[in-house]
Amino acid sequence: MLFSLRASPRKMLTGKKETNRMRRNTHQIYAGDPRQGRGTKPFLPLCAAVFCAGMVMLLITACAEPAPLYGTWADNRGDRISFFGDGSFNAAIKNKDHEDLYFDGTYTVLQNALTLLNSSDSRRIVTEWDIRGNLLYLNWPVEEGTLSLTLFKIAN
Repeated sequence: MLFSLRASPRKMLTGKKETNRMRRNTHQIYAGDPRQGRGTKPFLPLCAAVFCAGMVMLLITACAEPAPLYGTWADNRGDRISFFGDGSFNAAIKNKDHEDLYFDGTYTVLQNALTLLNSSDSRRIVTEWDIRGNLLYLNWPVEEGTLSLTLFKIAN
């Protein structure tokens, strides 16, 4: 019989009895010896740290509303809209008869869609928005149709 059932794998290969020193060396061969710079142990914590940092950045960018929209916007007709960081807005828009219509409430943004919820009559206004430089372009629905507004930023 070449080997016994109680023999270690090293004894089966070399025919020598396995010692504690051999076990320690075998562990260093397979797991790497951190003292010699060949260890694989720092790789896993580094990957975990990069993954956690990526998840935090994803969470921050997913929950943030577009900062360029914040501030007060106005035009030469007297239309004025203010967006605040807490998700609220107020607006004074002149209709086609040059009468002021006042709105205030909350807003939400999904890509280029802007949803305004008026607090006084629970009216929901959904429009698209675009910012080019310091100009805000959006369509505002009124009873007579839709107003195409081009507003410039007057305050942050």
